[in-house]
Amino acid sequence: MVRNWITDVVCDPDIEHKIWTKHKLTLDDIKSAVCFLAGEEERWDVHPVYGGRWLVKGTSASGVALIAFLRVEDEHNGVWRCGTAMRESEMYG
Repeated sequence: MVRNWITDVVCDPDIEHKIWTKHKLTLDDIKSAVCFLAGEEERWDVHPVYGGRWLVKGTSASGVALIAFLRVEDEHNGVWRCGTAMRESEMYG
């Protein structure tokens, strides 16, 4: 499996608000699930509308299985920008 070094995840305030309102996930949930090789699966994903993004599946510190869609923000320092995230159950039923 290809892995990317993710040390931090940043998110625009409006996206962070949407993720909380729609999926009840916090940025801390996302960070604990994907940072420092915590992600259980990583792969490139291409969406017909949103384009290419890095998909990371992981489990948060509070035990929530989630999927985050990221784009590199600062590759040298391992900082990624979250475009969206959701509970894994919402994506796969």
